[in-house]
Amino acid sequence: MQRQRTLTVILWAIGIMGNVVAIQNLLQGAYVVAIIAFSLAPIGLLALFLNRKGHFYIAALMLSGLILFVIDYDICDVGGITGDLAVIAFPVLVVIGSLLLGKKGIYLFSLLSIISVAVISAM
Repeated sequence: MQRQRTLTVILWAIGIMGNVVAIQNLLQGAYVVAIIAFSLAPIGLLALFLNRKGHFYIAALMLSGLILFVIDYDICDVGGITGDLAVIAFPVLVVIGSLLLGKKGIYLFSLLSIISVAVISAM
């Protein structure tokens, strides 16, 4: 029950901040980033709906997948991994995964983070 509440709060916070960032990028003329941010909102709403219906694990995986996608896109958008502050976000992803999914989340998102960094470095 506590994890469901935590997931709900995280989803609402990310949803609100995602829309704020999307509007800011839209006003600055970064239309691609704004479109991506706005298109991720329905996925977040679906995760909220699933969480309310008791499908916590699926909703937590959707949230973590969204975060991983945003981190990867940000790193690719600025031209790679060297000197990028977005790499600092990978440990945040692992922490969120561990808060929501326990030990499985630590292992899963550590592995996904390592794979993401390796693939982006190879590009």
